[in-house]
Amino acid sequence: MNKNIISIIALLSLLLIFSYCSKSDDPVEVNEVETFTRVVLKVGGDTYTYNVGSPAPEIKLVLGEVYGVGIEFYDASDPNDVENMTLEVIEEADEHYVFYEVSGVGLNITSNSSDVIGAESKGINLNTDWSTTDNGSGTLRVSLIHQPTNVAGTTRAAIGGETDIEVDWPIVVE
Repeated sequence: MNKNIISIIALLSLLLIFSYCSKSDDPVEVNEVETFTRVVLKVGGDTYTYNVGSPAPEIKLVLGEVYGVGIEFYDASDPNDVENMTLEVIEEADEHYVFYEVSGVGLNITSNSSDVIGAESKGINLNTDWSTTDNGSGTLRVSLIHQPTNVAGTTRAAIGGETDIEVDWPIVVE
């Protein structure tokens, strides 16, 4: 009987040793999912805020003016814990790009000197200059792109990557 108990203890000890040795000490990398629910445009002295599920407010500009514009991204899915996701976009500048598409109005958008530099040594368009060249009303589509494949592209399709958030802002130039 003692022989059986010793055999069982020995077997259990070996199982514990093998199971312990098979564990990896390497940490498992966790890829956090980014959530974007709010976009804030600071156009000159005006602030325009879009929240997912609500319409974007109309942006009003004056013909012949140049505006310094900043854009910010937030996760406001928990109103008690709003997270500024712009900081993560800046930290991962090589993996993000803000693309602007304008239709119906004369508006030129360029990266400005204070912009964050990302992939291909190009500004990621968090800080831009807007110059109005023709009056009218139209749409400004803003897309935050994750892992763009070609930031020199002139269309959304040409830039590649995945869209983190996209907003259509009504825009008027008078």
